[in-house]
Amino acid sequence: MRTVRLGDSPRMKGIVDECHPGRSGGCYCAGSTQSLIVVSLELACGLFFCVYGFLASYEPLGKSVQAGARVSYGGLGIACLAGIVGVNWPRRRPPSDSS
Repeated sequence: MRTVRLGDSPRMKGIVDECHPGRSGGCYCAGSTQSLIVVSLELACGLFFCVYGFLASYEPLGKSVQAGARVSYGGLGIACLAGIVGVNWPRRRPPSDSS
């Protein structure tokens, strides 16, 4: 099975040239710092909403409603937390061109 990198696709050729002009092989750009901050803030807002919803599920409601709310808010909260970690995890540097 052959692994295809982003730069190998003819449709993505313009994007690769935009990231690394004159360089072939693939795009290793992770995005601008501002876009990473915006995504992290959006995920943090979602996480806080889920924490608040999880805590609100302890109000007197039916048992099935409480369980459903806790599972839903807990799962979405964990997904938001995983997204924040994934966006901010340090990236590996691309291989150098020098020999």
